[in-house]
Amino acid sequence: MHAEFMERLRIKLRKANLLPLRNQADLSTKILKERLEVVLPWAMEQSGFDFWLVAARENGRDPILKTLYPWDMYDVRRIGMLA
Repeated sequence: MHAEFMERLRIKLRKANLLPLRNQADLSTKILKERLEVVLPWAMEQSGFDFWLVAARENGRDPILKTLYPWDMYDVRRIGMLA
């Protein structure tokens, strides 16, 4: 029964042009890596910034923070910073 359900799910995902969750995570991580290694340094250089700090508190995160770490990283607890 489980195998049949999984096969139906795979078919639905293919028809909808959706990737399985593991593949979505891999793609998301690749995009994030490129964003942090290529795009961010270029943007900082263009705008004259040497350092960029994003600080967040539990239940009061900066909206950009979630875009700067992988999908499986824990959320901010108490106080968190990315530098």
